[in-house]
Formats: sequence, C-alpha cells, structure tokens
Amino acid sequence: MDFAAPVSRKNRPAGFISRLEAFIADIIVLTTGGVFATWLFELIFRFFSLNIIFGNLRSTQYSPFIFSLVILVYFIYFWSLLGYTPGKYLLGLKVVRRDGSKLSLGRAFIRLIGYWVSAIPLFFGFIWIIFDHRRQGWHDKLADTQVIYTQGDRTRE
Repeated sequence: MDFAAPVSRKNRPAGFISRLEAFIADIIVLTTGGVFATWLFELIFRFFSLNIIFGNLRSTQYSPFIFSLVILVYFIYFWSLLGYTPGKYLLGLKVVRRDGSKLSLGRAFIRLIGYWVSAIPLFFGFIWIIFDHRRQGWHDKLADTQVIYTQGDRTRE
C-alpha cells in the first residue's frame, strides 16, 4: 500500500482545460460588461444631445470601439493589479512572470497583444499550451508570463 501524500498543484503551471474554462468565464463577464458599457454610452450620448455634435451615430458604429476598450482595460487592469481576471480567480489561477513576480502594465499589454498572435493561426498559440512542457501559450512566451494554480487541489487536466 502506498501512503504517500498527494502532490499539491499549488504554484504549478495551469493546464489547458483550466485556462479555457477561466477564459470562457471571462468572455461571459466581458460580454455582459460590454453590453452594459454600450448601453451606458448610448444613454449618455442621448441625455447630453451629443448627436448634435457627432451626428446620428448608431450603437453598431461605436460598440466595437467600446467593446475593444472594455477588453483592453479588463485584461490589463486585472493582470497587472491582481494577477488574475475574475475567470481565473474562479478557477484558482494566477498570471505571473516566469520568475514569480507580478506583471507590470506594459507586460500585461504585451500579453494581451500576444493573445492576438496566439489566435491568428487557428488558435494554435493557445493549443500550444497542451504540448509545451511549461504549459505556456505563445502569448505567455512573448510576455515572459506563466499561469499557475493558486490552490492545491485540481481534479481535472
């Protein structure tokens, strides 16, 4: 009989499934936030009669800008200030530099640009996490970051 203590996953690189689940949770938060921000922008636009200055803008014309801004602020703010987005927090994950230190605003921005680099060739930069021995995607390699578990127990991967 083997009575060895289970190995904790705390501070170990997070796997693809955990990261995907966290990203899906973040997409839900971002979509909700983006819709709310667009609605708020339109409300302010109409309340202050800004259509007199800017013409008759429709939400379809400015909502891509609003959504892009929400995404930019969301990821950069959470990664650099807390080390995790709400989705990563739910899954017990954290984004750190490879040396374990906190991300700067600039490093968080580079990582976000890296998301686009990872996504462009059929999301291969994200799929790379499965094959990389450090479980880093291309965006992690570009920004010298790593996603780690902050909790000891994780049953799937």
